[in-house]
Amino acid sequence: MDMDKDLYKSRNASKCVKAGYLFLSSNYKRIFKPIWLPALLVAIAVAAIVSMTVKSFQDPASAASLGFIGAALQGAFSVLMMVGSVWLLAALYNLFNAEGMRPNIIKGVKLMILELLITIVVTIIVGLVVVGFVYLSKHTEVSSPDDYKSFIIKAGCTAIGLIVLLFVLSLPFVYFIPKYMMEKIKMRKSFFKAYKTGFRNWGFLFLVVFIIGLISLVIMALTTLPLIILSGAQGASLQGTIAFGDPSGMPSYFVWLFFLTTLMTSFIMTFVSAWMLFTATYSYGSIEHNKQERRVAKHKNVV
Repeated sequence: MDMDKDLYKSRNASKCVKAGYLFLSSNYKRIFKPIWLPALLVAIAVAAIVSMTVKSFQDPASAASLGFIGAALQGAFSVLMMVGSVWLLAALYNLFNAEGMRPNIIKGVKLMILELLITIVVTIIVGLVVVGFVYLSKHTEVSSPDDYKSFIIKAGCTAIGLIVLLFVLSLPFVYFIPKYMMEKIKMRKSFFKAYKTGFRNWGFLFLVVFIIGLISLVIMALTTLPLIILSGAQGASLQGTIAFGDPSGMPSYFVWLFFLTTLMTSFIMTFVSAWMLFTATYSYGSIEHNKQERRVAKHKNVV
């Protein structure tokens, strides 16, 4: 199955979302075959990391005794999750561009490295902001409740502003990632130009992400309901243990039950992620079509 013939077509945000769903629903058998294994790897890795975290809360002494081994296992599953994610991305885009798995995997690895670099930079910036506020809190005289309230408001507004800024700056990637995966371009040469194009179409991409977000919230509310119930039971048991010294009421198989539930939930959510990726790709196709239309119109005016 090669590139969808209707990819490069002018669409509004809701039609891009619909096109992504139709592509997934009409080709689900052919889509499932190449992605089920990487989807399972990602689901296993996520389930293992979450279950190990739950185990550390349920039995802190046992978790502490693992020490380096526990940290190494978490690191290994994190690597497995990244490998599965790259494999999954490559398999999904191979359905569109039909370039083969190797070129798509190489592109996926480069995107993963870019994501890690951006994460490191963002973490450093956020860390500096937090350190700045900690420093100010220690060197600012708080003589009244109003002064304390004012400081908290300023800290909250800064945090909200930082989140909004990160969201605004991240939206152009909804266009850049499909463009990079779909076209035979170099990341270093095309990144800033593609990012600018994505930023110029920020409003359109925002609507696409907003619609996807609303639909995803409904789907996640349904698919994660068993996890929410188990997490609530774990929280209640932990509260009783800490506050009143009661023995844990969780059965010995609770961690395995949590693992299997997380595994199934993560596997299902992988296909929701596939729909989101297809939607982003149709958004890219719409932007590219509109760019070409503008070039043609400009050329006609010049002639």
